[in-house]
Amino acid sequence: MKITQTTVQALVLPALLIMSLAVTSTPTAAQNTTQYDWVLVNHTRTDFAELYLVPSGAATWGKKVKLEKDDGSLYAGESYTLHVAPGEYDIKLVTAKGGACLTRRVSVSKQLRWQMTDGWLQLCVAGSRR
Repeated sequence: MKITQTTVQALVLPALLIMSLAVTSTPTAAQNTTQYDWVLVNHTRTDFAELYLVPSGAATWGKKVKLEKDDGSLYAGESYTLHVAPGEYDIKLVTAKGGACLTRRVSVSKQLRWQMTDGWLQLCVAGSRR
C-alpha cells in the first residue's frame, strides 16, 4: 500500500477527533467532586450570629460562612444546610452574645443532620474555654 498525504489524513484525523472527544468528555475534578448536605438544626434557645467551618487542623478560622439570609444568623428553631466535600472539619459557632462553641474533628463521609440542643451547647461552650 502506497502511503500518501491523503491516506495519512484519512487515518490520523479520525484518531485525533476520537482522542479529543475522550479528553473533553472526561469529568473534571470539579464535576466529579462529591458533596454532602450537613444540616445544622438549632433546637437551642440561642441565636448564632456567626459560623466558621475549616478543614481540621487549619491554622486560622478563615472567613465567616455566609448564611443565605438577610443578616446571616442561625436563630433558635431554625436549620441551615451546608454543602461540604467529604473530610474532617472544625466548626465554630458564635452566639449573638459573643460566646463561642468549637467542635473539632467532625467527620463528614455521608449526609449529616446535626441536632443542636441546649445541653449540647452547654458542653460545647464549656469545652471551648479550655
